[in-house]
Amino acid sequence: MMIQGAGIWQIITHRNKDFTNLYYARKRKEVLFNAPNGFDVHAYLARHQDVADAARQAGQNQLAYAADHYCAHGYFEGRQYALPQGFNPEIYLKLHPDVAAAAYVSTNAHDFAIQHYFNAFAEKRAYQVVLPKEFDADAYFYLNPDVHQQAAQGRNVTATFAHTHYTQHGYFENRGYKCANKPLLYMTPQDFNATVYLAHYSDVADLARQLGQNSHDVAAAHFREHGYREGRHYTLPTDFDPAVYRRMHKDVDQAVQGSPTWDQFITHHYFAAYQEKRPYKAILPDHFDDEAYFALNPDIAELARSQKQETSAFAQKHYLSFGFCENRAYRFDLPADFKASDYADLHADLDAHLEALLGKNVSHDKKELALKAHYHLWGRREGRAYKSTLPEGFDHKAYFPLNDDIKKAAKAAGQENETYARKHYLRRGEKEGRAYRFDVPEDFNMEEYQELYEDVEELLKRCAYTEKELEAKKHYHLIGRAEGRRHKNFLPTDFNYEEYYVLNPEVKALARKKWEYTEETFAKKHYLRWGAANNLAYRFDVPENFTMDDYLFLNPDLEAIARQSLITKQKEFLLKEHYHFHGKAERRACSLDDLPRDFDADVYLNIHQDVYTAAKDASDFTHKYAIRHYLRYGKHEERIYALNLPYSFKEADYLALNPELNSFLGLQGQSPECISFRLRFHYGMLGWQSDLPYKIEIPDDFDYRAYLLLNPDVAEGAQRDNRSSDLFAEYHYLKHGIFERRPYAFEVPEDFDPDLYLAYNPDLHSYLNDNPSFDRDFLLEKHYHFYGRNENRTIL
Repeated sequence: MMIQGAGIWQIITHRNKDFTNLYYARKRKEVLFNAPNGFDVHAYLARHQDVADAARQAGQNQLAYAADHYCAHGYFEGRQYALPQGFNPEIYLKLHPDVAAAAYVSTNAHDFAIQHYFNAFAEKRAYQVVLPKEFDADAYFYLNPDVHQQAAQGRNVTATFAHTHYTQHGYFENRGYKCANKPLLYMTPQDFNATVYLAHYSDVADLARQLGQNSHDVAAAHFREHGYREGRHYTLPTDFDPAVYRRMHKDVDQAVQGSPTWDQFITHHYFAAYQEKRPYKAILPDHFDDEAYFALNPDIAELARSQKQETSAFAQKHYLSFGFCENRAYRFDLPADFKASDYADLHADLDAHLEALLGKNVSHDKKELALKAHYHLWGRREGRAYKSTLPEGFDHKAYFPLNDDIKKAAKAAGQENETYARKHYLRRGEKEGRAYRFDVPEDFNMEEYQELYEDVEELLKRCAYTEKELEAKKHYHLIGRAEGRRHKNFLPTDFNYEEYYVLNPEVKALARKKWEYTEETFAKKHYLRWGAANNLAYRFDVPENFTMDDYLFLNPDLEAIARQSLITKQKEFLLKEHYHFHGKAERRACSLDDLPRDFDADVYLNIHQDVYTAAKDASDFTHKYAIRHYLRYGKHEERIYALNLPYSFKEADYLALNPELNSFLGLQGQSPECISFRLRFHYGMLGWQSDLPYKIEIPDDFDYRAYLLLNPDVAEGAQRDNRSSDLFAEYHYLKHGIFERRPYAFEVPEDFDPDLYLAYNPDLHSYLNDNPSFDRDFLLEKHYHFYGRNENRTIL
């Protein structure tokens, strides 16, 4: 695998079975170098922090950068590139607690240990445990039985094992490794079993026969001198049970029959069975279920009951002693989604089975266990369904009302509940095609449904309160839907029962006979049942912006009606009633919202002489009169109510630009309000038609340089007052020039072209050269204005 390295180097990694070789290729020289044996990139980075920092700063792969650096610099600088042979980070940390404490907060303790070793190289810290010269492997095993047991299990009771264990663990655990009383090392263990030892090792038994000595003594001596070091077994496991072993292995049981001595049985076990690696005890499965064990094995459950030991301990002990050998079931083999209640609901015969097995009035847990056991033992083999397939939306409350025969049967059995409904549908209802839910809209509402139909209301009166909703849904399902009945109360949000009675007097007469209802309730019911279908009006026909105050303000003759009641709500009702029956036909105004925003009462009165005269005759020459007249008549007659003045219209500018209006309009001695109105009125009626100027502003083609040249007195004034030429020219024009009709631009034809003018009059080049401070086009226009046009010079 090739990895791009830093700079000009590549790192090529060849992976073999047990080792990795690194090669470095230098592209410039195209020469392949073998890395030194044992080169360790991680160690190199840890030993030389400057290399790791440089790699991070360069943003390059640290492994490749390290290899790159060693080949370019490290080799020549004699840098260390590998850890000492036998270095172990864990040992190093154990040897130096101060380093271990610092490494505790590090993200990688091993890397920290390596880096610390290199950084503290000058301290010459130890990195491995040195085996003491007086170390005695035999003594180490004897003084540390757990170590001997660990070595014996691996058949590795050797000095090498003892040495390794001491350097990696014993040194730090302060274990003993030498003993002055040498013979004590070869004492026979207290649990030594010579019979087992001889049965297990035929070479020892043969030796005893050859020597003609007591076999047990020979076995003990052999273990002390040889077997101890060789890790030979010398006793039976503490949890070995001969009876269990015989039940587990029938061939062993048969083999020992006829010679059932203890020694013979042990001999067979350790001489033959051990070599075959046969198990000698049962192991409790991870998923052992004691409740399932009892449920699936009734005889064991009965035995436990007779001994009053229906416990987990009894079930486990029985399984280990007998159940395993007898291949007894110990857990339910059920689908992951098995549900006992569904299983019972689906199969009617299980009711009798459970009653015969458990009796009546048993706990839910016992029923569930029995159902699981039934499926495990018979249901699965018979292919029985175990999962409820109730359709989506199944409603047990609807199932009974829609199926009277089922309701009667459930009532007779005293089980008019959800369980009975579910069971019946699953066992029979689905096959019989029974209805199981009301086909009603999601927003169906019983109260609203009965309000819509009198027959439904009478039906629900005869029902108990708890059955009303079911009966309403049943009625809609069986009758209402087929007849196309509405199911929801669509009473308009703005329905007003008082207005409904006024607009429909015959309904009011009916309401007096229905004393059991309030006026409001009866009005709503009547509208929903008959009024809506016959398009009966339920609100006065008044505009949305109708207000009582505006109606009175605009129609002062209605004050008498308003005085009929002191209650504001009742006043409003009476005025709306008046508008509905009279005001609308009389085209009466009812809201000031209808008045245009730019309505000008003064303009309205002055423009329309008839209105002016009527107002004067009525002694009501006010803005109110103008407003009332416009809304009642002027609006429909499309009368003008405002002057069409420009947005930028200014009375002062208009008068300044047209001073003759001062005498024409008789403004002398008038109030500012009067002057303002007359000026606006004049422009709105006459001025705009005559295109009179109304705004003082600088013309688009105004040129201050031309203005100063064409008006020398203005130039002198600017110079005298030491003012900026351009600003003084504009100020003078606005203040005086516009009214004095002073020229502000050179008189040149609209199609004047400076380039053509110069081309046809080449003598002007010297003119332009004599006036370098002005731009060319300005000078040519100036020349034409003062000379060219008089000299009839060609311009086109």
